[in-house]
Amino acid sequence: TRELMRYDIDADTWTPYADNWKRAKSAFGVGGAQCDGRCFIGTGFNTDNLDQWYEFSPNNDVWQKRRHVPGKRELSTAVAVGQRIYLLGGYYFGGSLTDEKTYDDLLAYDTDADTWTLCGHLPNGPRRNMVAGTIAGTIYFGLGENDHNDIVNDFYKWTNCDTTY
Repeated sequence: TRELMRYDIDADTWTPYADNWKRAKSAFGVGGAQCDGRCFIGTGFNTDNLDQWYEFSPNNDVWQKRRHVPGKRELSTAVAVGQRIYLLGGYYFGGSLTDEKTYDDLLAYDTDADTWTLCGHLPNGPRRNMVAGTIAGTIYFGLGENDHNDIVNDFYKWTNCDTTY
């Protein structure tokens, strides 16, 4: 099934959310993170690259459309630090008739202001399919594929998350 599901730890059961995000049923390569009990998800691919961004409130099963992500993309990586969601890299697949593009940007989404800011660019160029996590406000990221479709195995940390460029 391609439904959005909720796991109940105490009951050890999965149940579908009442108001499933329609795009989640058929999009792949989405990015998302949670911040203070609020869940954010977007981007991905569904016959075209997506730039949509949604906030989901799990307490009342409500989706709210938020400001679009700069640049349609899939295969981005998202992590949360404080009141921001950071979206790293990603990929634009334009099909066989147009150019592909791998992103090298690090975008910050302010969850309260509903705004996107370019914070900088990834070291060693564009990347997609990365892994990332945070420890004490520092973002750690790496691996994935570069813009030449090469698998890369380096890892970095981003400590200047509050600075915008």
